[in-house]
Amino acid sequence: NHGGLSMVDIVSYKPPFGIMGNIANKFVIKRRIKEIFDFRTNVLNKLFEFDEKHIFFIFVVYSLYICCILAVYLFLID
Repeated sequence: NHGGLSMVDIVSYKPPFGIMGNIANKFVIKRRIKEIFDFRTNVLNKLFEFDEKHIFFIFVVYSLYICCILAVYLFLID
């Protein structure tokens, strides 16, 4: 978790069609549900993945933003 957000999914379902649904569940449905959640996990990991380059970039952009705000403020009070 590393101090971030945790997500818990609770999936409840009952496949239709009796024994045929149970067989489909065992060989198809469970695997497909796992694929869906694995895909989402990969996308979220890519979206929220930070390394030193990303953190430095965010710091630089934020610093430039603060400099612009300060420059506008100084221009307005002059």
